[in-house]
Amino acid sequence: MFISQIWIYPVKSCAGLRLADGVLDERGLRDDRRWMLVDGAGTLLTQREVPQLVRVHPSLEPDALVLAAPGMPVLRLPRGSAEGPRRVRVWGDVMDALAVPQARSWFRSFTAREVELVYLPDSSLRPMNPEFGTRSLSFVDGNPLHLVSDSSVAELNARLSAPVELSRFRANLVVSGAEPYAEDRWRRIRIGAVSYELYEACQRCVMLNVDPATSALGKEPLATLARYRRVDGHVVFGRNLNHLATGVVRVGDPVSVVQER
Repeated sequence: MFISQIWIYPVKSCAGLRLADGVLDERGLRDDRRWMLVDGAGTLLTQREVPQLVRVHPSLEPDALVLAAPGMPVLRLPRGSAEGPRRVRVWGDVMDALAVPQARSWFRSFTAREVELVYLPDSSLRPMNPEFGTRSLSFVDGNPLHLVSDSSVAELNARLSAPVELSRFRANLVVSGAEPYAEDRWRRIRIGAVSYELYEACQRCVMLNVDPATSALGKEPLATLARYRRVDGHVVFGRNLNHLATGVVRVGDPVSVVQER
């Protein structure tokens, strides 16, 4: 088994950025979900409310976040341009972020909504669930990293009349060479030089049904997954995990199972 893809999502709920290698810092993969969109009350907005966010494609320069979207001019946002503090909410967590006012009109034009882009600075701490670890999180849902295997996606696609893209599952790490759903059994794995602890399965929502090419909302693959991937009333696919050390993960790194459930 080996790592075949590495992804970060600089702006939460926007398109991903594929990497050849990624730096694992205290919060997870560097620059993963350090920006997000909020409404006027400072509450997180995702593709659930604004499905066209899937068509916003971020890229990174050493000193800037760059955004591109269909029909929109490219927007370059210097990292030092954020202002704050701005109180924001991610699910049950409230924290201080920095607003990026230069992005307001761009997102208003693209989404036809009043939204605000915010950035999470290093100084803003968001502790993860102590049941899983002691890290400070970015704007992730609840764990630093998410993993799927491409064989699990292939097995799901064999059940669908129209296959879906692996990118819909928004994984940070994609494993190749495993049996379908083998990741359900893993408790601890090693990727290259770093060990990882796997926690709960990732609970899936309607975002899976957003077509990344058009932002249209359909019924699949969530409807099919609901027929055979339910645990305690939740549809699950892939695993959430925490890295047990900082370091680097690279495409091609071998994956070994240290402990199973």
